Amino acid sequence: MRFNTHPALRALLHSVDPTPPGEPDGGGSGAMPPAPEPAGGGEPQGDSAEDVAKLKRALESERALKRQLEGQLKQVGQVNPELLREAQAKAEAAEQQRQFIEQQTATRLAEQERKYQEQLARVTSDLQAAKVAAEREALRIKTEREFLAAKGKAEASPIDGKAHFDAIWSAYGNQIAEDPKGLYLLDSDGTPKLDPETGKRITPGELFAQLRKDPVHGVHFQPEYGSGSGSRNGRDGVVDLTTDMNALPQSALGQMAFRKGGRR
Repeated sequence: MRFNTHPALRALLHSVDPTPPGEPDGGGSGAMPPAPEPAGGGEPQGDSAEDVAKLKRALESERALKRQLEGQLKQVGQVNPELLREAQAKAEAAEQQRQFIEQQTATRLAEQERKYQEQLARVTSDLQAAKVAAEREALRIKTEREFLAAKGKAEASPIDGKAHFDAIWSAYGNQIAEDPKGLYLLDSDGTPKLDPETGKRITPGELFAQLRKDPVHGVHFQPEYGSGSGSRNGRDGVVDLTTDMNALPQSALGQMAFRKGGRR
């Protein structure tokens, strides 16, 4: 069996005379004389005594550490079952609390996401409505220019501010559209309305030219032949600038002539 010897002990052993004094050296006339004894008896002196003291302290420290470790091992081996159950219960409660917090957080995030999406949808809808309204207003302005170019009246009512074009836009505005080629009229199916003779798209200018001759809508346009070609009203003698004489039937012309020169 081998033993691990402390370095100080090994030094001490090496310093000890292998042949103690007073003992025979195994005989023989050639034997070396015994080594002289150290002064003060057989106790080691100097560095040897200090090494032995260090060795003793090291051994005592190791035995104390061993006893401490053995005590800890006994404590680990004798765990209180009740304490173990309490620790497990606390761990389970902590896990449930974590799951609850995660669920609450997910619910709040989902609610925030829902509100965000609703707000985004409202903003998008408002922007789209504003875009459509702006495009519609731009189309209205362009159509009004076409109306005025087709001899439409520019006067507005002093009572409510409505102009002649407002009546035309109210009646035909939903039939007018625009693309890169310009303004055009829509058919009932949403496609461009075509002239049956030319096969080309009908423009607002062509519509206004027809309305100018219309006995109802013609009131919103300047007389086709100026103020001198209009008829006089049989009741008050005021020149009628709104009636297109060419568009009236012969019976109506006869009635107007009768009212002008005959009975009222």
